[in-house]
Amino acid sequence: MPGEFGAAPADCVMVGDSVADIAAARAVVVPAIAYANKPHKRGRLQTQSPAAIVAHLAGLTTAV
Repeated sequence: MPGEFGAAPADCVMVGDSVADIAAARAVVVPAIAYANKPHKRGRLQTQSPAAIVAHLAGLTTAV
């Protein structure tokens, strides 16, 4: 939970590679970046409306 570390949810971001990860971020009102590390994951993750989808971890620097 973001508050446990003194950070507001708006100051955090969740990076996850599953639908459950993105749903968990939404449940605590934290923006989520979906990591589609396999081509077939992109479509499933996109259904959760993450703030961004990256295929490579290097893409995190531009997604944040």
